[in-house]
Amino acid sequence: MRRRWRQRRRWAAGLGLALLGLGLVGSGGGEELLAAALAAWMERAGGDPAVGTGPAAGAGGASFASGVGVANLGGGAKGARLAKGVGSASGARGAGLAGGGGSARDANGAGFANDANGAGLANGAGLANGAGFANGASFANDANGAGFANGAGFANDANGAGFAKGAGFANGAGLANSAGLASDANGAGFASFANDASFANGADLAAGASFAADANAASFADSAAFAPDSTFPGDPPVLLSPSACDPTPPFLLVLIPSAPAHVARRQAVRETWGDENFGGVLPTRTIFVLGVPATRPEQTALVAEAARHGDLLQGAFADTYANLTRKTLFLLRWATSRCPAVPFLLKADDDVFVNLPALTNYLASLPDSRRLYLGRVHWWVRPNRDPRSRHRVPVSLYPSDSFPPYCSGTAYVLAGEAVAALLVVAPRVPFVTPEDVWVGLCARRAGLAPRHSARMAGSARFPPDGCCYGEVLFSAHRLSPGELRRVWGVLRGGGGGCSGLQRALGVLRCRALAAGEWLWR
Repeated sequence: MRRRWRQRRRWAAGLGLALLGLGLVGSGGGEELLAAALAAWMERAGGDPAVGTGPAAGAGGASFASGVGVANLGGGAKGARLAKGVGSASGARGAGLAGGGGSARDANGAGFANDANGAGLANGAGLANGAGFANGASFANDANGAGFANGAGFANDANGAGFAKGAGFANGAGLANSAGLASDANGAGFASFANDASFANGADLAAGASFAADANAASFADSAAFAPDSTFPGDPPVLLSPSACDPTPPFLLVLIPSAPAHVARRQAVRETWGDENFGGVLPTRTIFVLGVPATRPEQTALVAEAARHGDLLQGAFADTYANLTRKTLFLLRWATSRCPAVPFLLKADDDVFVNLPALTNYLASLPDSRRLYLGRVHWWVRPNRDPRSRHRVPVSLYPSDSFPPYCSGTAYVLAGEAVAALLVVAPRVPFVTPEDVWVGLCARRAGLAPRHSARMAGSARFPPDGCCYGEVLFSAHRLSPGELRRVWGVLRGGGGGCSGLQRALGVLRCRALAAGEWLWR
């Protein structure tokens, strides 16, 4: 009798453990507990690399390969330089960043180097040939100097390079009172945003301003214009901007980087999960973030799209893969300046489905989320050193063998306080691509630990399934506009629920469906 009782107890305990394990696996809780334990172990063991500023630090001889960065802690003293001999060496023939602050000085005052051999940007581009803060002026105003003196912008003379390959703000045309992004005979053609027209709030070009380009000018925003920069960039002009979040901010601000040509994707998001009426009880707002397209007709179409929907945010930088990190920095800065009181920010790709009611309810249930950084966490990812890859991270920019844990860029959530913390440390973090790696590096320096969610799909693709999309997952990746609409039709038609068994299997079932689709493809 006792033997039978013991046997039954063992069976009951085994069944209970099996059900508990199934529940943890199905809900993703077991995976998340394991991720939390792994993160705690790495924190104690120092298993992930410390995040430095990328360039070498120190007072003597600090160099920066490929023109990256500015010396940390005053690396400009006695020989600190940018690659290829261009930079800010100290002494009579070139001012540096001596003493860790500001610009070193020459006989005329503080500034960037202002003799013929002075510092510029890599390959001689930038503020070369006399540009500087000569005699306390804005930028140099001598015969060869480009500067801001008397309201000029990034002027460009025959010897000076504004941005790469001579493109830039030519002929003294700045952004002051009708001087836009003009072009000269040798420069890349930019739009001339006359009369301070910045497309604010979807407005058209003001006072007849046009996209000016002369016979020798390059296209509207090609590689010569708005050249990508591996150093930490300043704030670009805002060309298109939605309204601010006043007076009442949404609970979740959704910012979606998108390419100018992805019109169908943006429209599909608007008509499906990005609809603010779908967000559930807690309010949400969706904004698409873009750079400058390659052609003038594309820009004209974006202006019209912004006027129709009021949800486009555009910065004055080329919309290229190389500028994805810059686009992410731009959207984070915009969020803190125009929506400073928003509790949470979601960054998502434009081919992602997000279950906003499920996600917002989850965020509202968290006991302490002020410094939340949530997503599908990647561990021990090694930098890509292949010079042919668009994901390449040079050793000079990030010398460590692996990145610290970071959330997949397909979809991740940052609390408002976490966004502010990232931006504080961002200037001291290597400005790398991919952008999700850069966010993870900033988070590490800011003391933010990424929190793993098994319900975030990451880069995995899940087949359209009402249970997975309606209850189980927070996000799913790689859906075409047509697939988004089909999923949306299922959910709106009441097909978004799970049976008891499906709910118990949860994430495990959804992953099995994804594996099956991959095998049968």
